Amino acid sequence: MRIFGTSGIRAVVDNWLIQMALKVGLAVGHLHGSVLVGCDTRTSSSAIKQAVTAGLLAAGVRSFDAGMLPTPTLAMATKGFDAGVMVTASHNPPEYNGIKLLNQDGSAFSPNQQHQIEEMVLNDSLATSSWDTDTKYHR
Repeated sequence: MRIFGTSGIRAVVDNWLIQMALKVGLAVGHLHGSVLVGCDTRTSSSAIKQAVTAGLLAAGVRSFDAGMLPTPTLAMATKGFDAGVMVTASHNPPEYNGIKLLNQDGSAFSPNQQHQIEEMVLNDSLATSSWDTDTKYHR
């Protein structure tokens, strides 16, 4: 099963997408120490952004909220972080939303990077950070 399309994850907003956002946050959190998260103006964006952020924090990373902004702005702002996550469905109808993952240089995750996230999510190999260990969040 593939969860990434040509420009990230896009789906009708439902329980599956919310759960996927949490798992993607966990996966990204296992690979990156600081992540900037932003969203577009869709009514569902806040819920999905919070799910991604919950996954990032559960993985023990430093997560930063960029608020509501355009994707190119988040891409530029990601330069000060290890990665970026944009909650957006771009030009899709309002019942859709999605997740776009960005590298430190503002470029979208490559197919290989997306595949790595997919494998982590689909294999359910996403442990949360322990409360009593020194995590990436506390660096």
